[in-house]
Amino acid sequence: MAEPTLPSAPVDRPSGRGLAAAASVVVAGLVAVLYAQVHRFGFVSFDDPYYIQRNPWVQGGLTWEGVTRAFTGVRMNNWHPLTWLSHMLDVELFGPEPGPAHVVNAVLHGLNAVLVVWVLRALTGATARAAAVALLFAVHPLRAESVAWATERKDLLAALFFLLTLGAWARYLRRPDARRYALVAVSFALGLLCKSTIITLPAVLLLLDVWPLRRIDLPVLRAEPTDDPRGLAPPRPLRVVLLEKVPLLLLSAGSASMTVWAAGDRVTSSTDIPFANKLATPAIGWTLYLRKTFLPDDLACFYPLPQGFADRVLDDWTTRGAWLWAALVAVTLAVLVASFARRKAWLFTGWAWFLGMLVPVIGFMQVGSQLLADRFSYLPHLGLGVALVWTATDLLGTRRGGRVVLGGALVGAVVALSLVTHEQVGTWRNSYLLFKRAVDVTDDNPLARHHLGLALERRDDVEGARAEFRRALAIQPSYAPAAEALGESLASTGELDEAETLFRGAAAADPSSFEARYRLGALLAADGRPAEALPPLREAVALRPSSPECAALLGRLEAEHGDPAEAQRLLRRALDLRPDDRDTRALLQDLRRRRRDG
Repeated sequence: MAEPTLPSAPVDRPSGRGLAAAASVVVAGLVAVLYAQVHRFGFVSFDDPYYIQRNPWVQGGLTWEGVTRAFTGVRMNNWHPLTWLSHMLDVELFGPEPGPAHVVNAVLHGLNAVLVVWVLRALTGATARAAAVALLFAVHPLRAESVAWATERKDLLAALFFLLTLGAWARYLRRPDARRYALVAVSFALGLLCKSTIITLPAVLLLLDVWPLRRIDLPVLRAEPTDDPRGLAPPRPLRVVLLEKVPLLLLSAGSASMTVWAAGDRVTSSTDIPFANKLATPAIGWTLYLRKTFLPDDLACFYPLPQGFADRVLDDWTTRGAWLWAALVAVTLAVLVASFARRKAWLFTGWAWFLGMLVPVIGFMQVGSQLLADRFSYLPHLGLGVALVWTATDLLGTRRGGRVVLGGALVGAVVALSLVTHEQVGTWRNSYLLFKRAVDVTDDNPLARHHLGLALERRDDVEGARAEFRRALAIQPSYAPAAEALGESLASTGELDEAETLFRGAAAADPSSFEARYRLGALLAADGRPAEALPPLREAVALRPSSPECAALLGRLEAEHGDPAEAQRLLRRALDLRPDDRDTRALLQDLRRRRRDG
């Protein structure tokens, strides 16, 4: 008995190109309306200062030194040189103000949404469905974080090159040759230089080979032996299909290695975590992303990972029933997808795309302290969108009135999502609104409390700020940033004993905290205890050699109470970093004169 065959992928009608162009205008227009407000937004205290505002190479514009540093340096335990270069270009073209940077992000998102229309059309031949996926992708509230947060330029750039790679892949399949394959590889490499989370792209290409391209010659998914009017390549043996992905897999492996190297000690060790817990955490994460897809309420810029979550996830979540529900949802969906995969191949491709692209950020290897993040869903949502749109069309598209129902449902979904997105984008206007929202919709969130305190401090609400810092420390006593901020606030009003205790506690809790050590050293030096100030300042300089303030302060103390030769070296470094520092220059000249005369 002959094997049943999958239906051919839908092919565009002659009007398809015009429909794609019209859809592109609509998608771009919706993005423009939703994100028009961002040109008035400022930078927020969440990573923007470190990536952009206080990054000397970014603030210097597009310089040769900055380009070199982008490719050889690490910032905030991340290595993404092309993203750095884009921020440098912002400053070079528009200056250091935040408005243009936000507008560039919105333009990139609009471009990505338009590319979704054309790339899915090229791969599937189904323009209307491609347009529906692009619309839902463009207006979903989970996009707000990637677009309205200046630091997340890396999401948008990586997605741009991801989509260009898919388009280059479709072009390569029409007429395979070395030059077209090189274009695929180069586009992918550029995307990896923006953000490494697209390392799963070779697996996505393999999924596309299953459907809609039908290039894999497997008995369980045998393609029809008919010519495809889109001109894509015919089926190939599995060995050939796998081998052509090897160069791309090598690029992924190289990028993953650079990511682990740059992350350093931010990667949480999992050697002592039970294997069942390692599986439970991603299952919960996938379920939470699904929930926020269909019910995007209580969105926040940071969802805290509960203390000890990875070690106790089964015990803690079982008692509340969440783990049971997560497991039930994951198993049920896996069974449904597997049962329909033979007849509904788009369901398999879309669902596996969604799950697979979340793998680098789902918790198998924990980097950072977030349970999940809206921005992580940027590209995975495309796979989920394909699965949903193609399935809905399959169920209703051929029925009488089905297209009207589908069109009405799409319009209703776009309107409802757009309203939520407009509100969510507005929370990124400034740090106060952003972290007030996070505090309101999440529990036990020390990071949000700390940043809300910083925002209140900038509003001259000192008592309110200190209250938020203390609340953060009540939630997590070892949370060094809150201790540093509270200590600095207390030191400014002469409450030195408590400030010193806080700085020492922060330094002990976080071996990588430059601020705790620098603030402690500065406090001790100002309090007339230079011998006690030297050790923390030496540790601080080792942690951040690029700080001119720290190098200058330690250089002065070394000159008076330590090693004069080391003092000269530190003062020279401080001047290299800040040439207009007259006090440091005078001190260095005086030290040289004394050593020469002595």
